[in-house]
Amino acid sequence: MREVGSLRDCKRKVEQDVRRIWNAIDAAVQGRQNAPLDAAVFGLAALRRSVYEDLNQIQHEFAILKAIEWCTATSAISAEAVWWWNPRATGDIREPDLAGMVGDEILLSAEVTTSHRPQGVIDRRMAHTLSKLSTMAGQQFYFVTSAKMARRAKTKVLSNGYAISVVDLSDESIVFNSV
Repeated sequence: MREVGSLRDCKRKVEQDVRRIWNAIDAAVQGRQNAPLDAAVFGLAALRRSVYEDLNQIQHEFAILKAIEWCTATSAISAEAVWWWNPRATGDIREPDLAGMVGDEILLSAEVTTSHRPQGVIDRRMAHTLSKLSTMAGQQFYFVTSAKMARRAKTKVLSNGYAISVVDLSDESIVFNSV
């Protein structure tokens, strides 16, 4: 895990990543709208290869930043907490996506998903993630980005007796600071 540092700097980095993706998409689209079918499909394949992983990881990174803002705005954790994260979901299986610490004490452990529908593999992954999170130190939060994911996560939390709070970051009543 790495220390988060300045939220402003993290958001600027995400914003730069987003602009880079849009520029790649714009470049890939140039002249492809009326291309022959083979060329159009090959163009889509090239676009997917160039942006697919970043599309997922940028959303994950941004959702973690929104989770930090939610925790700060709701006083879910001490204002003195230092935030640690795995911004690109590359953490150890024993590490959460996000941890809030004061000194050596973990006050908060959180997992974040940007999946929108809890179906198939996503539903099974959610069950595994919640089980993993339930064993972590501090208050436990599972941040999602859709009402469907929130409903399914709450069902799993209740049926397993976990002490995990599920937070839907797509809730329009939640307002976040801009860059």
